Amino acid sequence: MTNLELEDKLKFYTDLIPYGYYHVYSSGRRPFCIVPEDMQLGFYECAGRNFHIGYWDGKEFQGLRTKFGNTFVTNEVHWDLHDRYGTVQPLRLIDF
Repeated sequence: MTNLELEDKLKFYTDLIPYGYYHVYSSGRRPFCIVPEDMQLGFYECAGRNFHIGYWDGKEFQGLRTKFGNTFVTNEVHWDLHDRYGTVQPLRLIDF
C-alpha cells in the first residue's frame, strides 16, 4: 500500500467512525485491548495518543494526526510493546 492510499483510507475511516468516549487516551491499560500476538495487518479502531483510527503494519501503528492545523501520517507504538513509548491500545479490527 502506498503512502497516499494509506492516508486516503485513514481519512475515510476517521470520517466514518466518530471519536467517542472509549477512544479517549488514558494512562492505564484497557482490559479489552488486543494483544500484539493476536493482531493481523489492517485498520483498527483504537485509543491512541494522537488518533483513534490506525493501521497496524506488524510493527507499529500509523494514523492521522492534526497539529497546528496540519494533518499528517504519524507512527505510534502498541501499548504492550514498550513500557515508556507504547501509546496505542487497539480496540477492534475494522478492515484488513
